[in-house]
Amino acid sequence: MPFLYNLIKDRMMASLPVLEIDNGVDGTVPQDVISVRASMDTSDPNNPDEFSEDELEFGDIKSLESVQKKSRLEKRQDQIHAVASRVCSIIQFVANQRVNGLQLLNSVVFLACGLSERMNSYLHFLGLTSSRKTAQVALTSLSRHAEKCIIQKSSLSSNHLFAPIICIDNVDFQETIHSKSTEKQSRMFHGTWGYLHSIKPAFLANINPDDPTLRSYREAISQSANMVIRPSMLIQSKDENLQFELVLKCQIDQVMLDYMVIDSDKRSCITRHPSPIEPILAEVPDITMLKLMIASDNSAEGISEVFEGIIQQTDLKKDEFFDRLQVVEGDLGTCMYIESLCALRKPSSYAQESLANVLPILGAAHVMWNIAQAIFLAHFGDNHDSEDLCAWHTLSALGIPSERPTVKNDFNLMIGGYGMRTSYWRREDQNERSGYTGHH
Repeated sequence: MPFLYNLIKDRMMASLPVLEIDNGVDGTVPQDVISVRASMDTSDPNNPDEFSEDELEFGDIKSLESVQKKSRLEKRQDQIHAVASRVCSIIQFVANQRVNGLQLLNSVVFLACGLSERMNSYLHFLGLTSSRKTAQVALTSLSRHAEKCIIQKSSLSSNHLFAPIICIDNVDFQETIHSKSTEKQSRMFHGTWGYLHSIKPAFLANINPDDPTLRSYREAISQSANMVIRPSMLIQSKDENLQFELVLKCQIDQVMLDYMVIDSDKRSCITRHPSPIEPILAEVPDITMLKLMIASDNSAEGISEVFEGIIQQTDLKKDEFFDRLQVVEGDLGTCMYIESLCALRKPSSYAQESLANVLPILGAAHVMWNIAQAIFLAHFGDNHDSEDLCAWHTLSALGIPSERPTVKNDFNLMIGGYGMRTSYWRREDQNERSGYTGHH
């Protein structure tokens, strides 16, 4: 297989310099092309076993962000490696179906995406996927492994200080039937999906063990009832105002340099990005997915069913689950339903009935979506009035239906676009009043 891999790779690499010579000036091969060819030509003919089977099948799994930062030649290098390794994997699978790493991955992904069994059989004939029966057996094995991971993460011995955060959200999914009949029809289900977010041990090492307890939580809640809210708590400090001013200036400078003028002096001190505030180290979170749960509807009863499903998956007794502080993260509707369920069960002397240990908090993404939605709807305007030039008019000019606002997931992008557009419009208006015209 290493010989076949090098043969396919060299054949595709032969066309790489030709593509780049056309873009050159003197007809020579660019230095970056030579470096890419040298980086890919690292095989040793005296060592045919230098490539492992995993490398031939999958190669390096790269994130989307790292791929976007690469040059065109580096992306071409990844493409050549991916094609050559997958051709070798197909040949290996046809010769011996036990070597099925890539095919098993494709069959599981295609099954989750709703690929029909007839199409999967055709891809299995070509050596791209495993059979549908093999994919179902793989899913069964993965589900048993996931159940053990959920029980291990939520056990009292592994999380003696702080229970993992439960993040849940509603989801509507449809079971689509390709070959419909009277007995078999497509159905819509309403459920809840979520995951367990385990806190890093290094972070918990800096916390007082007495703080993240149920007793401390109840004391803090009782003290907050008599807490006096002062305006000074909500007003920004002087340093925060200066930082906000710097952010606005950087956004204006970025709009000017991208859309209005050309910066001829590369040594200019124009700042595009403000200084970070308390930067947080980016780490891969410890997340364990929960099994999809079927809930009746968006109500307190549905939330009760979700808690029952979580307790069953964690393999904890009710007194063990309700005897420690449990943080639940979700959207505004989920938090309201949890509060409603707690209000319905009060007063109760049993912890498993009162839900006094559950602390619902809003997720960061949902908070940003709600804020962006409120800002957008405040400037949406009347789409039935043609003289109203608010946000709906901009959507209509872009070909976006303005009868109803866009879904929340697009609000962050829309608010960012409106901010850039507003800065551009203000600078153009000031230039027209002062008679200044920049280099466009």
